Parts: sequence; C-alpha cells; structure tokens
Amino acid sequence: MRKRNVQADLPHDIILSILQHANTATLSRSERVCRAWRDLLSSAAGEKLWSEHCAALWRDETQWLCDLPPSRHVLIHSLLDAARDVITAEELSGSSWRFRFVGPDLAQAHLTPAEQELRASTRCEQLCFAPEGVYTSTIPGAPSASRPLPWKIASDGRKVRIASYPPLLVSRTADWGWCMRNQFVEFYTETVKPLSSWARSLPLPRPCRGVALESPGEPGCDL
Repeated sequence: MRKRNVQADLPHDIILSILQHANTATLSRSERVCRAWRDLLSSAAGEKLWSEHCAALWRDETQWLCDLPPSRHVLIHSLLDAARDVITAEELSGSSWRFRFVGPDLAQAHLTPAEQELRASTRCEQLCFAPEGVYTSTIPGAPSASRPLPWKIASDGRKVRIASYPPLLVSRTADWGWCMRNQFVEFYTETVKPLSSWARSLPLPRPCRGVALESPGEPGCDL
C-alpha cells in the first residue's frame, strides 16, 4: 500500500494559518516538505504570506528603510545583501550615523565646562559623511565640529579613513546596520537605506543551494 502524504492532504487554509507563525528559515524549509506545499507557497496566497513576513521583518528587526514592495524575491535579495560587509560611498553618505568612544571618553577631559554641559544635553550628535568626501559633526570639542575633515573608503570597501586618524574597520550589525570601529571610536548606524543599484537588480532568480536564508536571530537555512 502506498504511504499517504499527510502534509499534502492538509487543507490549504490550515497550512497557511500555520505558516503565518513561521520565521524566515522555517518558511523556506516548508517549501521542501512536498510539491503541494511548494506550489502553495508559490501561489498568490503564498506570495501574500512572504510579503507580510518581509514587511514585518524590515519594520521590526532591521534598520532598513526600503521603498520596494515586499515579496519573496525582495526578501531573499535583502537577506543576501545584509551579509555584505563592503560599504559604498552611497551607503556611507546616505545612512544615519551615531558615535561613541570604545574605551574611556578621552575627549571629555579636554572639554571646557561649557562644552561638557552642552555635550551632556545633546548626546545625539549629528554626523555627516557628505558625498563630496568631507566629514563633519556636532560633537563638542571634536575637530570635525569646527572644520570639515576628508574621508575616504579603502579600495576593498572594508575600511574607512577620516583625515589622518586610524582606519575604521567596517562590519555589519545583527539588525543589518553598519559599524565602523578602530581602537578609539565606533560609528554605528540607526537607519540604512538600500543602495539604488539594489532595486535595479531585481527580481532575483532563486538562490543556489548553499546560501543561508535567515533573519536576525534565526538559525540559517540553506537554499
């Protein structure tokens, strides 16, 4: 007697109701349960589920400010792009940055009492990496607050240098943001807008097997 495929016999509305609670990796694994589930997740109802999950992920767990309509293809592309650790000039100048000292706040000791009071009342300093290649800030007492400093991205895109200061090593954060750090300071993003070239490259074909599909805090799933 042929073994019955219980999963394939489940009503579609029940399957979709269950998968509404799945994370990204589980949703991707579900496509491989059987052909019926794969076809369901490729249907209009399945695409709606992917879109809802994509929108929730971008809204609640990432820094992305994406204008594209959420979909399965866009979700996969965004997850792949979030693993990229090479920053571009467009991303550097288009993101919203914050600043903190890695160790003791050495600059605090060189501030006047008035500057210390001003810094305490305006902890959210404004940082600007202008497209023209100059960096300015409103950090009290910092050289960048009184004059523009040149910035440059290394040829490999993994280091950024401001004036003659030690290079900043580029990395990604768990919520798809950017971080640049040396032994003294750390720059980190609060919001990130995807590259304009990112939108032009869509839609993506299905990624090849071996690419990890995961959202922040989830175990990966090889496609």
